[in-house]
Amino acid sequence: MNIKTQIVVAVIVILAFFYLGAMVRKNKIEIKYALPWGFMGCVILILDFFPGIIEEMAKISGVGVPINFIFFLGFCFLLALTFTLSVLVSDLSQKTKTLTQKIGILEEKLESKEKTEKHD
Repeated sequence: MNIKTQIVVAVIVILAFFYLGAMVRKNKIEIKYALPWGFMGCVILILDFFPGIIEEMAKISGVGVPINFIFFLGFCFLLALTFTLSVLVSDLSQKTKTLTQKIGILEEKLESKEKTEKHD
């Protein structure tokens, strides 16, 4: 990788860090969801500054072309992120269902209490 490409990648990642930080400060994203993106940015910066690492990792894993190994790592990251978000959505869905049921029970109790008060 030539130096110009390394500089462009580094600038993009650093700008993404600033954007991510602004999103956290504005409460647009929670820190627990921003951390994986920050971690991935750090990994990208390390691999950008030391491109020999990715070549060595590709050789060790048996991948012929280092760029294919980068795509593989990106795919693994996105797969893990998608799975994590699916678990979170499922959890929130269950909590919403439970909350809706509890609200329904409370509304029913309130209505029955209002009816008994009217009859008294």
